[in-house]
Amino acid sequence: MKTEKSGISRADLVSGLECINGWYYYRRMVDGKRRRKSLRTKTLSIAVKKVVEMNEKVFDKDIPLGVVLSDGKINFESAGDAYINNCYLRKSSLSRYQTTFRNILKGLEEISGYSDIKLKQVTRALIEDYAKYRRTCEVSPNGHKNSRKQIGVSEKTLSMEISLVKAILKYSVTRQWLGYQPDLDGISHFKRKRGQPSSKARPLTEEETRKVLSEARKYDESRAGFYAYDNFISSLLMTYIYSGLRRKELVYLEWSDISFGDNLLRVRSKRIINTRTILLSDEAVVYFRKLLRVKKGKVLFVAGTAETKKAAKLLKLRSLKMMLAIRREWFDFDSKCLLLTEMFEWKPKASEGEVPLHPVLKERLQSLYERSNSNFVFPAPDGGYMTHKFERAFKKITAAAGIKENIRVHDLRHTTGTMLRRAGVPVESIMHVLRHANVEESLIYSHFTQDEAQRAINKFPKL
Repeated sequence: MKTEKSGISRADLVSGLECINGWYYYRRMVDGKRRRKSLRTKTLSIAVKKVVEMNEKVFDKDIPLGVVLSDGKINFESAGDAYINNCYLRKSSLSRYQTTFRNILKGLEEISGYSDIKLKQVTRALIEDYAKYRRTCEVSPNGHKNSRKQIGVSEKTLSMEISLVKAILKYSVTRQWLGYQPDLDGISHFKRKRGQPSSKARPLTEEETRKVLSEARKYDESRAGFYAYDNFISSLLMTYIYSGLRRKELVYLEWSDISFGDNLLRVRSKRIINTRTILLSDEAVVYFRKLLRVKKGKVLFVAGTAETKKAAKLLKLRSLKMMLAIRREWFDFDSKCLLLTEMFEWKPKASEGEVPLHPVLKERLQSLYERSNSNFVFPAPDGGYMTHKFERAFKKITAAAGIKENIRVHDLRHTTGTMLRRAGVPVESIMHVLRHANVEESLIYSHFTQDEAQRAINKFPKL
């Protein structure tokens, strides 16, 4: 037997099935990695039927994983949607990818005259025509419809669009929807110069930094009792500025990473043990007592069920992964709490290293250590690592400090590098403090002011 649309035999489907503890799963490959999809059945015939039904959705946007199709049978739009939906993206990044892809589809439809472009039709010649069209078409800057129109997109925008096309085609080749990947290199002329900072980078001046820290202390006073410490946000921003850490490095920073005796803060790969204490309401205690009497096995919750959704609402948990990991021994009904424990491996984004502690930062961290009851330096109120986004608080603080530009939290890291350079610290030392992979990344702080140039030339010996 073969499915009508995918051409997969029944034997091939059975070979893709896997039985674990009596339950059937469908094996598939995603970006070269093995994945499993639960079929929620213990009967082989039902499992095969479900896989066949999945394969018959080939021409919808929901393309099944692990299905091999003849070259070019899937259209470019479906392949692009499948690639974006299988990327692990934040909500903002997902929205940006989707908008960029819709612009690409609109442009390809405009120059080709086809509303349904197949994968095999996406050639270098087509993308070169697309690049010419994007350089000459009328666009709205940053997507604002009411703003003044301009002719052509920037080379940076065009480079991003072509990179997305290349990623979709590469993904299609790995999924065997396409036999080859056309060469699209050199179509866009955009290339960031060595040592050129991002256009979004906006380091603070010394005066602005003082104002931000002052407003952060006022913000802490207005939000007393909301965070783990009374001076939580001001301490967080101070650590950002005096250490130059990245966001995730600060979120996962533990007291074991800090050596007050050696005046060092270590950034390293490690196993994170995240323990949270969730208080249970009277309603939650009654519900979970009843649930544990009914449930006999270790697994309490299954994705998509009504009881899982109700339990998540009672616990105020948004992480499905944490919900499915809950075990009965984690409940303490006498204390009316649930002790959640999570373990995972974490690796820094760039190189590992040690950051010297500034005396001001050391004094602040020591005061926090005396009051802390968590293994994390900046924990959530329940004792686990910080989960809330503090960007909104940072925007309020910068606005109160009189800064009108859009300042990102990551710009505090740029502030660290800029202040070190203004203090005369060599670029090589900045590279080690900020743990850049190479000195080229540190060159964005190498620009001189006129005063620095004058002081430098004055050091030249008289001949």
